[in-house]
Amino acid sequence: MNGLLFAIKAIYHAPNPYHNYVHAIDVLQATYSFLMDIGVVPPLSYLLEPEPREPWQRPDEVQKPVCGIGTRRAREVLRPQDVFAVLVAAMGHDVGHPGLSNAFMVCLYLN
Repeated sequence: MNGLLFAIKAIYHAPNPYHNYVHAIDVLQATYSFLMDIGVVPPLSYLLEPEPREPWQRPDEVQKPVCGIGTRRAREVLRPQDVFAVLVAAMGHDVGHPGLSNAFMVCLYLN
């Protein structure tokens, strides 16, 4: 996992003022929070336990009632590998971004 994180960090354009590794980690944290809110990943407190008491399981309706049909459906269809893919995508979503707007790029290539 560390190798993946370091590889992603190395690919980001360091001088880019916004679309950089810090932004990637910010998006990763926000994405994890959203996934935690819908009940498909464990809370951070569980991950920080030195030795978790028991394997984490997704909450049921009594433990954490769903707040809409989308939340229920997400709990039904998102497999662990899907959640992992979402988290990797959050980290790498701006890899290679040059830090220029679409309008700038259009003008650059039209002229």
